[in-house]
Amino acid sequence: MQKLTILHYVLVILCISGLCYAEYISHHPACKTSVTSPQYFYILSGEFTGTVIGWIQLCFYTASGAAFSRAISVTFDYLVDSAVSNLTAGTVMDKNVANTDFLAGAIVLVVVIVVIFGGKVLECFTVTFSILALVVLIPLTILSGIYGTPDNWTNDAGFFPFKQTGVRKT
Repeated sequence: MQKLTILHYVLVILCISGLCYAEYISHHPACKTSVTSPQYFYILSGEFTGTVIGWIQLCFYTASGAAFSRAISVTFDYLVDSAVSNLTAGTVMDKNVANTDFLAGAIVLVVVIVVIFGGKVLECFTVTFSILALVVLIPLTILSGIYGTPDNWTNDAGFFPFKQTGVRKT
């Protein structure tokens, strides 16, 4: 029930933002500046509406960033066999602090620092991670062509030894 409510909230915000952009562009087609939806609302509906939409977008971006960093943190912790959560639980004695996800917080801080320093740093990160993706994907593709056999798709011990339930297992 809670997930459905959040999904509806996100869809309403996206629809309102899209309508703001469409309405503003229809009234001011010659404006070529980068204008955000709170500015659209400010121009079209007044200061109160623009402020409310701005805060709603800030909350939406904050929640999205937190969810993204938590997902990365949990995935990384799973890949290293819960080493990060065990280290946190072993180091910190307080139960409330032990449940805090420091890795997710660090991810958010790194993203904030990259955004603060602007486009050049962001461009450097994009190029670096694109090269890293190629360095990983090209050998992976070549090795899967060399070692891949049709038995991996038909045999029970292949890519899906536990069928679809193993894929969806959390």
